[in-house]
Amino acid sequence: MTTSIESTYLEGHNPTSHPIFKRNYLSSSFQETSPRFFFTTNRDNRVVVVQDGSIRWCYTFSQNYHSYTIASRNFDIKDSLISNSGSFVCYYSDTDISIMEIPWSHSNSVNASSSHCIQKYRYSFKKYSLTVKQVLFHPLATLESCLVVLLSDDTIVFIDFSKSFDLLSSDYILNKKSKSIGLSSQISDIQSLTFSQDGLTLYALSSSAATDVYAFYPCLPPSAQFSLEQLENLVNKSVVQYEELREDDPTALKINIIKQLKFTSDLYKKGKRALEEDTDSKTWKYDVPLEYRLIRPQGPFTISPFPDSLYYSSPTHIVSVPIDTTNELLVLSFSDGSVVSLFQDLELTMSWDQDNFNENNSLVLLELIKTKEQNIRKLTTYAHQYGTFYILGSVKNFEVLTSHWSSTLAICIKSSDIRDLSNLLIKSVIKPFDNAAYELTSGGWWCSPTISSLLFINKSTVIELNEKPKLLLSDDTTHLLTSELAQKYIPPLEDKIFKIELPMGILISDLNNMNTVFKEESNKQLTIPIPSQERNVTLFNKTNENQLETLTKISKVIGIKISMGQSLGFGIYNKILDQQNIVELQLRQTQRLLEKEKILNTKYNEQADKLRAFTERQEKLMSRLLIMNEKLKKADLDTNLLNISISKKELEFFKEIRKQVLLFNEFVHKQKDQHDTLLFIKKELIRIKGENAIVDENDFKQWDRLRDMLHDDATTIETCTESIKNINFDLDRALKKDSLSI
Repeated sequence: MTTSIESTYLEGHNPTSHPIFKRNYLSSSFQETSPRFFFTTNRDNRVVVVQDGSIRWCYTFSQNYHSYTIASRNFDIKDSLISNSGSFVCYYSDTDISIMEIPWSHSNSVNASSSHCIQKYRYSFKKYSLTVKQVLFHPLATLESCLVVLLSDDTIVFIDFSKSFDLLSSDYILNKKSKSIGLSSQISDIQSLTFSQDGLTLYALSSSAATDVYAFYPCLPPSAQFSLEQLENLVNKSVVQYEELREDDPTALKINIIKQLKFTSDLYKKGKRALEEDTDSKTWKYDVPLEYRLIRPQGPFTISPFPDSLYYSSPTHIVSVPIDTTNELLVLSFSDGSVVSLFQDLELTMSWDQDNFNENNSLVLLELIKTKEQNIRKLTTYAHQYGTFYILGSVKNFEVLTSHWSSTLAICIKSSDIRDLSNLLIKSVIKPFDNAAYELTSGGWWCSPTISSLLFINKSTVIELNEKPKLLLSDDTTHLLTSELAQKYIPPLEDKIFKIELPMGILISDLNNMNTVFKEESNKQLTIPIPSQERNVTLFNKTNENQLETLTKISKVIGIKISMGQSLGFGIYNKILDQQNIVELQLRQTQRLLEKEKILNTKYNEQADKLRAFTERQEKLMSRLLIMNEKLKKADLDTNLLNISISKKELEFFKEIRKQVLLFNEFVHKQKDQHDTLLFIKKELIRIKGENAIVDENDFKQWDRLRDMLHDDATTIETCTESIKNINFDLDRALKKDSLSI
């Protein structure tokens, strides 16, 4: 049954007081045993809460919430999860899995009569005598309609809940026990599963032999959706792996890479063609054939170096922690409260048919964290954060921030420049929760126009971490660094990096192989038999042909070993020469840089002297201008200067100017009369031409030039007239003052 709850909650208040978290009127004993789960999706404005036998949902900016009753009591729920968009919520117990579609499009009108529109699915494994260990939504599934279920027999079942499902007839089950006699490739004692950031790799953590990490790659749902960018990355990665194949690589690796290249190439061609035909769609739906879904596990991964203290601990959880859009860390927790951060340093190869395939399965230990929490219940990450994960324990909870070093690692990988890693301190910031909350089940970002908080929930309380998301993801999922990080880690676009062109010579790997073969051959004993009757006979005798023949065989074997040693030594010698050349190049470049530094220092000193001189000169000019400005202000304020009479010479000067102005004005009037006369003559000539008089075309051009000249004269006259008016005004004012003074 669905209900809509009205409330008086005001948007902008503490989100922990939102009515969606309010418990029903149940007994305290029920509330103590009834778990609660809290999720946010769709840019953190969709909220879902599972509690008290119901599912509640609302928007963060809404004062109301909607509820759907799923059971009268839900204390048997083991865990709950939500799809990326928030369209489906899944809750499961030890034997049953339930999925419900949340009607966000009908959230404003959900009522009891519309409850039949809500899609619900339920799967039970009790009849198979199996229990559910973990459930995940497949991130690449079309419409998020695929669940990945880890069962108690360590099989991994894929449930497409848009279709009917039966475990016995299901053809999509991974990690099944082989029926053939011999060593089984099945992974046993799987403790935890996690998907990679791109959704193509499913990692499994096993405790059967200390700590083992396995990978299922590619792990695809029955119906997947890809963007064009994802398809391009897949095919480009496959091409690079194919081009890096060498003759001495294992046959299994060659087979897998060739099949991977064929699969990704076909996938890219079909997807690109479909997206070009349907320009309105950004993703392409692909029904994956069963042969490409039935994959074998890879591993176990090597972890180097593996901490000695963890040999006596059991692994409990694994989670993928993104550090940028393409790179990620694998974080493992252990029974003694330890947490390790691992990085996959080799690119995985898709594997379908090979058992016990472990090529390129390598993890590097970056950090070991010791917590005082002996019972880590969950490792989790939340949206909007790179390099941050949370440790939820029975008593203590921690926020682990790795972004100050993992962002540098990600940038170095993208730019293929590892210089910043040499001085990088890999030490995360660990923040224990201030709130004394225990047994937290889940959490998420509560984002509204006025609030951005990270909330966690347990059986009795909701706690809030008062902080904003760090290293936010933008709409196009780019990693936005703060300006401080950008200045520190992102090199300028025109930064000229000295690149060394390595000489074409023997590779280190080839030298290592030669050295290994040479050692093996050197340690082998001679297998050429020498008859006992020839051993005690001196070589200098008449019948020494057999002895010489034996010595010849021995010399050939020893000669082969010597030639191998000489080849190895020659290769090492050439490699040393190559390295010397590289060092020489570096020294030369360093010398050039030092010389340029001296020149720059000299020029800097010269420029500094010039700048100092210019600065001093500017200061002097500024002081003079200030003095002049002060004098002008004083002159404007001084009334005595306004009453000073004009001298006799100045009066004569102004009279002469007036005379010249009047004369010029007379000339202007005469010119204007002449201009009018010429215009009259031109009109008469045009009239005469119209009366069949023949006039040369050049004459008209001359008249046009004359007209232009007169136009210029008119402009000049206007300018002069304006000047004369100003002078005449000044002269009249001066004469008036002079007459007053007389």
